[in-house]
Amino acid sequence: MKWASQFKVSTTALAIALKEFRIISDEAVNELRQARVPAHQKIDPELANLPEQVATRKESLLQRGLTNFYVDLCLEAWTRGIVSAGRAAEMLLVDDFELRDIAELFDVRLSVH
Repeated sequence: MKWASQFKVSTTALAIALKEFRIISDEAVNELRQARVPAHQKIDPELANLPEQVATRKESLLQRGLTNFYVDLCLEAWTRGIVSAGRAAEMLLVDDFELRDIAELFDVRLSVH
C-alpha cells in the first residue's frame, strides 16, 4: 500500500503493473488488489506536487466542491470579460477580495477592470 500511495495509483493498478513486469505472482496480485490505501494516506491528484501553502489553499476550495477545472473556467470567463468580478465571485462562493486571492493562487494575470 505504501508503494501505491507513493506512486499515486490504486493498489489494483500497482498489482497489474508488477505482474506485467513479472515481479509478483498471481497470488500476490490477488492479495494486493484487495488491499486499500487508508484514506488518511491518500493524496488528492489536484494537490500533488504543490507547495504546502498552495496545496492547503486549494484543498479548502476542493472542500467547498470547487475543482481546479471549475475554478479555471470561472476565472477564464472573468478575465475574458464574459462575466463580471461579482458574478465570478458568486460562482466561486467567495467575496470580491477572495476572488483576487484565488486568481493569484491559480496564476491568473489580472488584466480585467
